[in-house]
Amino acid sequence: MSLFIDNLLHPTILFFILGLVVSLLKSDLDVPDQISKFLSIYLLMSIGLNSGYELGVIGISISVAKFFVVCILFAVLIPTIGYFTLRYKHNVADSSLIAACYGSVSAVTFLAATSFLIDNEIKFDGYITTALGLMEFPAIIVGLIFYKLFTHAYINKKQLVKYIIQHTLLDSSIVLLLGSIAIGYISGMDGKEEMMPFISNIFKGMLALYLLDIGIKAGRHLPQIVNSSFFLIIFAIVVPIINGIIGILVSHFILHFDIGNSLLVTMLFASASYLVVPSSMSISIPDANSNTAVTITLVITFTFNVLLAMPVYYFILEKLQ
Repeated sequence: MSLFIDNLLHPTILFFILGLVVSLLKSDLDVPDQISKFLSIYLLMSIGLNSGYELGVIGISISVAKFFVVCILFAVLIPTIGYFTLRYKHNVADSSLIAACYGSVSAVTFLAATSFLIDNEIKFDGYITTALGLMEFPAIIVGLIFYKLFTHAYINKKQLVKYIIQHTLLDSSIVLLLGSIAIGYISGMDGKEEMMPFISNIFKGMLALYLLDIGIKAGRHLPQIVNSSFFLIIFAIVVPIINGIIGILVSHFILHFDIGNSLLVTMLFASASYLVVPSSMSISIPDANSNTAVTITLVITFTFNVLLAMPVYYFILEKLQ
């Protein structure tokens, strides 16, 4: 309970709650789209650079490579299972999109977890952030392949490769995150020292402002929950719990991580993309209902993970140590 209260009273979380509440009260408080886009760019650059610096110090060891392989396998397995689960109630297009969302990750959920660890003075390795980039595009690829296979849309191998590159590897968020990781890795600790005022001193303020924006958006989407199927509402809660449990088991018993790294892996596995996947796949799957995907991943899964699940996962991991 104390963990839950501490998390709830954290300034960044309180800004998310503020945005949610004022949106439901129909306030005119708003974060302009261009500022929201800037904040997203800043956060991706910051976490990418920090990950690259850390990766440069540690190097690509066997344990690091093992972690990367596990993350990629998860990002392929979860949307595969999710797709066939969703097909019981939903069409191919919606199933492909939503499954990809839950196989992918939420950078803001991850950032909330890192902020939680920093405030509680719990150590973690910065290279874990690299998983954000590694887990984004495999889930999208799986979703696109299922859509093409089961809608019987003709596309040859050359077209399929071009199609996948355009809608995954060249997506702006993935390019920025992976590019920032590469720049951090190449520039090393000298680069980190120069960039420190940008990526560290103002980071929490930027995160708080972004979470305010996310809270406002969540509040606006909340009425759409009423129009969502009961199956999807249950899916948006149960799947993150299952994925979180998998994250706990994998991080503790297979990867043998300490509590800080374990929590980050667990939150990565439990999160769902409400921004990158819906925006990029809505172009390639125009007949999918992207508004429904954003609603359940943002309003239900994100809120559930950040406010409720994270302290519970930390408590479980603490007991396992």
